[in-house]
Amino acid sequence: MVALGLGCTAAAAQDVGVYQPTSGQFALRRSLSAGSADFVFRPPGTHSGQLPLAGDWNGDGRTDVGLYRPASRRFRLYDLSSSGSAAISFRLQGIRSGLVAIGGDWDGDGKDSAGVYDPARRIFHLKDEAAGGRADRTFVFEGAKKGWRPLAGDWNHDGVDGVGLYDPKTGTFYLRNDPGSSGPADLVARIESADTVRGWLPLTGDWNGDGTDTVGLYHPASGTFRLRNANSDGPSDLEFQLQGLRRGGRPLAGNWGSAAPASAAQTCVDAINRYRATLNRAPLARWTEAEGCGDDQARSDAASGQAHGAFGQCGESAQNECPNWPGPAETMIGGCLQMMWDEGPGSDYSKHGHYINMSNPGYSQVACGFYTKPDGRVWSVQDFR
Repeated sequence: MVALGLGCTAAAAQDVGVYQPTSGQFALRRSLSAGSADFVFRPPGTHSGQLPLAGDWNGDGRTDVGLYRPASRRFRLYDLSSSGSAAISFRLQGIRSGLVAIGGDWDGDGKDSAGVYDPARRIFHLKDEAAGGRADRTFVFEGAKKGWRPLAGDWNHDGVDGVGLYDPKTGTFYLRNDPGSSGPADLVARIESADTVRGWLPLTGDWNGDGTDTVGLYHPASGTFRLRNANSDGPSDLEFQLQGLRRGGRPLAGNWGSAAPASAAQTCVDAINRYRATLNRAPLARWTEAEGCGDDQARSDAASGQAHGAFGQCGESAQNECPNWPGPAETMIGGCLQMMWDEGPGSDYSKHGHYINMSNPGYSQVACGFYTKPDGRVWSVQDFR
C-alpha cells in the first residue's frame, strides 16, 4: 500500500525501495540496513510523467508495484515475479487529471487497491477494488493545506488502511484512521532531527513487524532513510542508506520477499563473479544505476539488429552482448555467459574479448541490461567499468 512513500500492513517487518523516474526502475532492498538494491524491476514501456505506488494487489501477502499516469488517470499494477505487461490496468473515473496516486486496503479484505488525492480540494478518492469505475470513498481531510503529501497505512492495527498527509515545511505527519469519512487527523507525529526537514520525502510502513504502520523519511540526494517505530514525536529508530542510486527518486515500502525473485540482472552479476572467483579476481559490484540505460542499449541493438550498436552510451569502458537468444532473460543469461567464458584467456581480442572483459582485474562494476522482443527472444548487454 505504497505510493509516493506510502506504507502497508503486514505480519512481518517491511523493507524499503526507491522508484527512479529517470530510468523507470524500482530499486528494492530486502532489509532495513545500508546496502545496494537486492532487486531491480523495470516495467516495460515508457514511464515519463508517471507516479509510483506499491501494494498487495492479489492478497497473497507479498507487495508488488504500480504506476499511475495523472494525465490519463490510468493505473497499471504489476507483478514483481513477471517481467511482462501490467497484470491490472484501469482508470479511476469521475476525477480530475493531475492528481496524486495512493494505494491501500480501504475495506480490510486483504487486497490493496488504489486511489488519488486532490491537493487543491483536500479530497481523497479511494477505490475498494483494483478495477475501473468511480471511487467508493470520497472525503475531505480537514485541516489540510497546500503542498501536503498523501500517505496511507494501518495506523491502529485494525486491518484497514487509513490515510494521512505530510507537511514538508514542518516535517509533520497527520494521520487519520477512517478511510471513508471526512474529519481531522487522529494522530500527529514528527521525526525529530537536528537537520532541516527540507528535501526529505515521507513514507510509511511496518518497520518492526508489530502490525502497525509508522512514519519514515527519505532523502533523495543522499539515499538516506530515517524510520520511526511509533506515530509520535521522537527521533528515528533506524537510519541507513540505499546505495548505488542516482540522485532523486521516490521512496516505497513493502514485503518484497519472494515477490521479488532473483532478477535476470542479479543472476547475470552473480554468474560473472563466480567465473572471476576461479581466478581469485575481486567480485564486481552490481552497477544498478546503469541498468536502465543498459536495457535501452539492448532495445536499441535489437531494433537495429546490430550488436554493440549503442556501445558507450552508458559510460561503460567495455561491453559484452548476447544477441537474439531464446528467452526468458532469467534462463538465457547463464548459457550466454558460459559461452563467453569458454573463449578462455588469450591476447587476440577478436577471439577472447568476452573472456578478457569478464576477467579484467581493472573493472569494479558491471550493469546487465535486457530487452525481450515480442517473439520472446532476448538481447542482453553487460557493461563493465
